[in-house]
Amino acid sequence: MKKFLGAALLLLTSNALAGEAIIPFWQANAHASYTLSISNVSATDAEVEVELRNKDGSLFNGSYSTDNGGAINTPFVIPANQTVWIWVQGSGTTVASTLRGYGVIKSTEAKDANGKSFIVAYGKYDRNTSNSTTGAWMAVPINNGMPF
Repeated sequence: MKKFLGAALLLLTSNALAGEAIIPFWQANAHASYTLSISNVSATDAEVEVELRNKDGSLFNGSYSTDNGGAINTPFVIPANQTVWIWVQGSGTTVASTLRGYGVIKSTEAKDANGKSFIVAYGKYDRNTSNSTTGAWMAVPINNGMPF
């Protein structure tokens, strides 16, 4: 009986558990940008919060751009089966003035949602050279590409 109650309790509470993943690296300056792609790969709307931290551990409060919604350091909803993009572009030209740090993505089902939501995320660091159209980019894996 105890095993049955424990399993039933686990099933009942599993929908209320939030997913969380670490953004291990982000960086932006006058020559590089950081793009974060977050997809809701479920049939349930998801509430998401992207928290970016600066190199000194403080919350990032600089400018950024989005596509199809999204925000930094404030919760937002990603509708079922949709993707949002967040771009961070810096203006500094020295190592000391470069924006960089880490982040956390937290997700849970949106209020009144039916079912479990699953998020996948991918980061990309783009470096542009100032003298030509050539550049370089680096993938920033988040949760090894697995849903959370």
